[in-house]
Amino acid sequence: MKMKTRTMMAGIAFGIFLSIQTSAAGLGAPDFVELRADKAAYAPGERAILTVHTRILPNNPNYELYLTGMFATQPIKIIRISDTAAVAITPYFTAPGQPEFLVDVYLQEKQLAADLNATVIFYEAEKVQLASMLETETDPVKIQMLTDMITRDTAIIADAKAQLSENRRKIETKTLAVTVTTKTKNLPIDSAPLMIEKDGAGCGYSVGAHGTFTVQVLTDFTGEDGVQENVVTASIIFPSGAERVSGTQGSSKDFLFITRDFVQADIGSWSFDALLYIRSKARADSMRDAIQKAAVRRADFILKRDTTEDLMWKAHYQREIDDLTAVITVFYQQLDGMLTLVGTKSLAFCITA
Repeated sequence: MKMKTRTMMAGIAFGIFLSIQTSAAGLGAPDFVELRADKAAYAPGERAILTVHTRILPNNPNYELYLTGMFATQPIKIIRISDTAAVAITPYFTAPGQPEFLVDVYLQEKQLAADLNATVIFYEAEKVQLASMLETETDPVKIQMLTDMITRDTAIIADAKAQLSENRRKIETKTLAVTVTTKTKNLPIDSAPLMIEKDGAGCGYSVGAHGTFTVQVLTDFTGEDGVQENVVTASIIFPSGAERVSGTQGSSKDFLFITRDFVQADIGSWSFDALLYIRSKARADSMRDAIQKAAVRRADFILKRDTTEDLMWKAHYQREIDDLTAVITVFYQQLDGMLTLVGTKSLAFCITA
């Protein structure tokens, strides 16, 4: 009876919520969410970060929007990174086409959904542990006990999922076509528009000293989506192998690189090699904003995990932390994947005893 009452109240709340929002929109049913891809088109070998932006939140703080996704007819996980943004990460594309991203939007009672999700996560984890124990158990009594516990957990999970489904009311379905083409990046030019200077006089440096190299980008770049930002990396190839030189960016065109202290084995003539990359500043800024939002949400879940004594909630928070950690990793990979190599430039120097 309690579940039916909750469901009835959710239905009433949904009706009030939808009527208020529809009246406010004035033009029929409102758009609760907006779907966006992180760029206009992709090539095979790339993957997309698809964002679901919430445009309308429930007036009642006891309710929230819940999202499910499909991509190219297959389920895709949607992970919330803030109160108004969630992301889905596609598989790597293998061929040109226009796969569709479909999102169903539901209204659900927030606390009830959180409780039920915590229950599902806890008992799913327990089932895995019990199944692992069952694989090596030989005592018939203990085997039966473990089997009964697994059956119990399965029933609890199924009931919780059924209640989750009853708690949700679909309010919208949105789709987005994602374009995958064979378009390739421009090939790098022979010599990057860079000016490199070293602080060492004459040939260069002596053992025990370190080198400071300044790199200046001599031109501006503009792409299809506006201003491009510069990214410069540098390395020196020693007998022991190539070494990345750490650097900092002072302005949009100025970079400073400082080597480690040189040792006896470094004596000789070498080359400081700078590589210039560019990427869309607008896309990069958007990705950095998403990283920040996900990091803030992750830190909040870590705090909640560490301050609760409830094992169910610890498992729930850890699942959220793991999802956000994976998302942040992909965000950084996507940020690096935006880079297009423009070219390289080198400066010869030497190290003496």
